[in-house]
Amino acid sequence: MNLVPHTHPALNAPAQDVPDIAMFAREYPKMQKLMRERNSPGLSAPQVGIPFRFFVSKSPNWPVCINPSGTPVGSARTSKPEATLSRPGCNVYVARFDMIDAKWTDEKGAPHELRLGGMDARVFQHLCDYLDGKFIWKAA
Repeated sequence: MNLVPHTHPALNAPAQDVPDIAMFAREYPKMQKLMRERNSPGLSAPQVGIPFRFFVSKSPNWPVCINPSGTPVGSARTSKPEATLSRPGCNVYVARFDMIDAKWTDEKGAPHELRLGGMDARVFQHLCDYLDGKFIWKAA
């Protein structure tokens, strides 16, 4: 499994909902391996050319997120520098909500809801941006 170039079609359109949890069961471990090899806090399916709504993360609370969403809690935002594996060398300041209510389904089909703050909220939002067809380099 490899990263696709930032011009790849999967990175330039909103991802499709995952209709069947088992559909990508073989991909989750491969993506987690690549994420660890690249020392990244997370990796979205579009980054490896899969145009569906899921990502993996280093978080023990949300290691595989299928059809995720995040709703802001309040209006507080913090702007911090972010980078992306999909376009090495691209570092931009991005304003993110400080706290979100995250929802997703895990790889076993169980639904989850969790309030996230700090770096967890930032990473979750960053990864959801890929799934929504939004990318930090377009602001650079």
